[in-house]
Amino acid sequence: MRDLGEERAKAYGWQNTYVFTKAMGETMLDVMRGDIPVVIVRPSVIESISNEPLPGWIQGNRMLDPLILSYGKGQLPGFLLDPQAVIDVVPADMVVNTTLAAMAKHGKAAKPGLIIYHVSSVMANPLVLDDLFHYSHEHFTNSALLDTRGNRIKVGRMRYFGSAEDFSSYIQDIIRRELLDAAADPTPPILSKRLETRRRKKADHFFHLAKIYEPYMFYKAWFDNSNTESLMEEMSIEEERRFGFNLRKIEWEDYFLNVHIPGLRRHVLRK
Repeated sequence: MRDLGEERAKAYGWQNTYVFTKAMGETMLDVMRGDIPVVIVRPSVIESISNEPLPGWIQGNRMLDPLILSYGKGQLPGFLLDPQAVIDVVPADMVVNTTLAAMAKHGKAAKPGLIIYHVSSVMANPLVLDDLFHYSHEHFTNSALLDTRGNRIKVGRMRYFGSAEDFSSYIQDIIRRELLDAAADPTPPILSKRLETRRRKKADHFFHLAKIYEPYMFYKAWFDNSNTESLMEEMSIEEERRFGFNLRKIEWEDYFLNVHIPGLRRHVLRK
């Protein structure tokens, strides 16, 4: 069923069943709404809270975070991506505030129709993947994670690969070197076999991650957020101060260095 779903999603131009089924849901709403007013709020990649109520708070390890944390642990020295591709990121509190503003505007109007609010940063304040991993490198260089022995984990610059073949060769080369190092070490055969199995699983994990993230690591679409910006312009100064969602004001370097990655360490890694 999973393979059939992915095949059908791609046949209709969607990268996976996740976005395909969301599009199906929106289509059904549009077809069946009749005279009922419908508002759809579409956020892009939701990451940790930027301001209120708790900067850096995030629940679970998802979206970009498995890549960021794997990189910080020294487990992801390179990845399949276009460093100049724009990654559309929005803090969670700005998604909530946009939803509240949309409810306030349309809740009493009760006019038949459909309006869509894109909560996305790509038009207002684009962030490229190269900058994301540059900020991650700066953070983990200045505040390294520790390994199981309490030693600082050193991270190098992220290496980028433009094709699955190049990335596969790179990973296989890493695994091959690790196996050669293990072979030179006087390790009991049974333990050596376990290490080899672990490294093979590690390679499979890399390839699995690359397959999942590939559509987003080379993404070219930009989402029009003009409706959302118009909604923001209708707010009073006090409303914008308390419930603002102006993505143009986000300083991505400060957000990732001082808010998001520390939040991951605090709430996901429990540090």
